[in-house]
Amino acid sequence: LGWRTLSRLFPPVIPPRAVLLMQDGQSTMVQIEVNGQTSGWITTGGRFQGWTIEGISDAGISVTNGTDRFTLRRP
Repeated sequence: LGWRTLSRLFPPVIPPRAVLLMQDGQSTMVQIEVNGQTSGWITTGGRFQGWTIEGISDAGISVTNGTDRFTLRRP
């Protein structure tokens, strides 16, 4: 199979974008954007359009969708 055929069969995974982050001393919540739609406030373990927030730390926001895993920059 050629590259064009493969790219149509397996399009690149586009990770969500972290839009807002809020910390209140006890919990940290984030809003993410997926395909132009923004989530409500999500805490660790929460999901939006197939993406799960695995963790929120100073290093970034860990998200997964099936076998795809990304660390998003904090907004």
